[in-house]
Amino acid sequence: MHYPSAGPPMVVQGLVEEFNSLSIGSVPVSVDSGIDSKVLPRPLDGDVDPSFFVEMYPLICHPRYLRLTTCSLPNSQSLLSRWHLPLGVVVHPLAEAPDGEEVPVVNFGPTAIIRCRRCRTYINPYVTFTDGGRKWHCNICALLNDVAGDYFSNLDANGRRCDADQRPELSKGSVEFVALTEYMVRPPMPSIYFFLIDVSLSAVKSGMLESQLGGKLLIFQSTLPSLGIGRLKVRGDDLRIYETDKEHSLRVPEDPFYKQMAADLTKYQIGVNIYAFSDKYSDIASLGTLAKYTGGQVYYYPSFQGGFHKEKFRHELARDLTRETAWEAVVRIRCGNGYDQGPYASVLALRGALYNLSWAFYVKMDRFIGSSGRRR
Repeated sequence: MHYPSAGPPMVVQGLVEEFNSLSIGSVPVSVDSGIDSKVLPRPLDGDVDPSFFVEMYPLICHPRYLRLTTCSLPNSQSLLSRWHLPLGVVVHPLAEAPDGEEVPVVNFGPTAIIRCRRCRTYINPYVTFTDGGRKWHCNICALLNDVAGDYFSNLDANGRRCDADQRPELSKGSVEFVALTEYMVRPPMPSIYFFLIDVSLSAVKSGMLESQLGGKLLIFQSTLPSLGIGRLKVRGDDLRIYETDKEHSLRVPEDPFYKQMAADLTKYQIGVNIYAFSDKYSDIASLGTLAKYTGGQVYYYPSFQGGFHKEKFRHELARDLTRETAWEAVVRIRCGNGYDQGPYASVLALRGALYNLSWAFYVKMDRFIGSSGRRR
């Protein structure tokens, strides 16, 4: 391929030869690191799951649903004091199950779901049973809880419940608990989809209206809102602010109206997805606030043309309408002693619609936790 603006051919050729002469290894004027590059870990191909990790630790949840940024933590106070790596967790609660697998469903019937009295941790494979099976230690806060009579089981010679393999909540890292009415804001309601479609002249010309599939709040926006409450103005037309300390103002919402609107929508468990089609300035920073704080998504089609974008739009809209969705959900992260949940790296309103999305949380480590579960 020829680039007219490239430098003189002889200069380019000289650079190529110089770079080709560079190598890694024990040669003059090179640095021998003493590390065999062949033994270094390589990135996984595509979206391949680390199945070996699941096989090594069969009681943890599958990494598709929850994954730490590191698989090793400091095991001494001295190491913790020198530990400068941030610890995060990526949560993907509605990820599709691996092929041939399903998340087991646990139904305790009319009785309450078994949880720790103090920290409200759910019963899980890492709790330990004592006193002949009549009590259990919480693996998060170490509180000793009583075992209800209808949940009692004898222990084997190793102190393990005899029915552990028959109870998914004691043998699987990922389970679905059937919630009682006490967990619900109101009785389950049928999902309602509301379509808000921009029918302006630009929407007609671009062919956006020809791509609808027909009969959450789904907003199909083709022009910048310019009238009434929530109207927005064109920003960024002054080229002098670029590459200055004022440029960041273009990346933040201009009007707090949309953030307040998102807060109001979450009170009614409404999620918002935005489909932006404009061929001009759209102010995604402001409009995207609706999706950001309600657990939704923004689909952006710059300079939308029906003939070019139709199939992509049709696929993404069909996926949006048919994918598994959790309504009126709450996301909580519980940490053991010595760990504390930091600020969100990805913000999610506490109540809203949950889709096949991921959220990242920062976890603070303040003290080393020994094998006894006590702070040191």
